[in-house]
Amino acid sequence: MDTQITPLYAGILGLMLVALGIRAILLNPGDEAGEEIKRFRFDKGMQAFGNFTEYAPFALILIWWFEQQSGEGTFVHILCLGLLAGRLVHAFGVSQVNEKPAFRVAGMALTFIVITTVAVRLVLF
Repeated sequence: MDTQITPLYAGILGLMLVALGIRAILLNPGDEAGEEIKRFRFDKGMQAFGNFTEYAPFALILIWWFEQQSGEGTFVHILCLGLLAGRLVHAFGVSQVNEKPAFRVAGMALTFIVITTVAVRLVLF
């Protein structure tokens, strides 16, 4: 296979990881930790960053393995786009001061659908 798809999305997700990390750092309340809203925003930023680091790398590894075995380029794009969308929606939902759980749930659902789909494909095919 000449062109690999997963590295493109890994790069995009890597940039998203850096953006989430920088955002969490900038929200750090520092010495003013007593200010409740600053602490809350920092916690939300760290939550978005932490959840991203827990799911995105593993999903990318599964997708990459699937790409190596199958060569199904269109399906790999669909998986990667689903992962990207899931991570964006989840990060948006978690980062809101007045969080709307629908975004968080939708983001995790997309992520779980991608991971489950590619894991089942790796096991059964």
